[in-house]
Amino acid sequence: MWHNPSRAAPKPVLAFALQAAALTLLLVFLPGSRTLYPRLFAAHAEPVLDALGGERQLRVATLDPALRSDRADLRIVSLDPRGDLRHWRIAVRLWSRGWWPTAAASAMILATPLAWRRRLAALVAGIALLDLLLLLRLGLLVLALDAATAPGGSGSGSRALQVNVESFNSWVAPLVSVLLVWAVVARPGAHIDLRGIRRWLPGQGAAGGVGQEGEQQRQREAEGDEAGAGGDRPGRGEP
Repeated sequence: MWHNPSRAAPKPVLAFALQAAALTLLLVFLPGSRTLYPRLFAAHAEPVLDALGGERQLRVATLDPALRSDRADLRIVSLDPRGDLRHWRIAVRLWSRGWWPTAAASAMILATPLAWRRRLAALVAGIALLDLLLLLRLGLLVLALDAATAPGGSGSGSRALQVNVESFNSWVAPLVSVLLVWAVVARPGAHIDLRGIRRWLPGQGAAGGVGQEGEQQRQREAEGDEAGAGGDRPGRGEP
């Protein structure tokens, strides 16, 4: 089932979906992912996010989600340069907002019938792109928090913060990120056979079959009418 020659035939979409779903569940609940992923992300996210804080200092630390009612596993704190004044603090569920999309995209890439060298390269590129997109979303949230807590901040800063918080907590952005990354690094259009779902698309499937059958029936009727007209046509010797 997992055999992959250098030029593999397109995989049926149902087989791809089943394999991708199974791999997603396997990767999502990989032992240690709840603690290891937030630690790895915090290690490289802190210098990147701190660069956005200007004179403020940003500190990123992991949390134990089992000890929190909101299941947050990452905390970001903004401090003044002396480190004795906290401007703002947020706690996020990074495992669900970062690891879930990473696991889903990785599973979809692994289930795509590519040559193994190309598949591994696509996997590395996909994980890096998802990490970059997550950093971008967190960076926008940090900038919005800085604007909303700046001295003399306007109402527009609060509205921008509300939009960024709602966007970060929404599942729309992670879902779009997964599909976008998969399409870019794996190019599934040439490797996944979509004929199995075309019957469910508008103008396809059963409706398309009825239309084709109706066209064939009309063609047969036209041929019958033509044959009948030729049989009733009077001969040249008849008056």
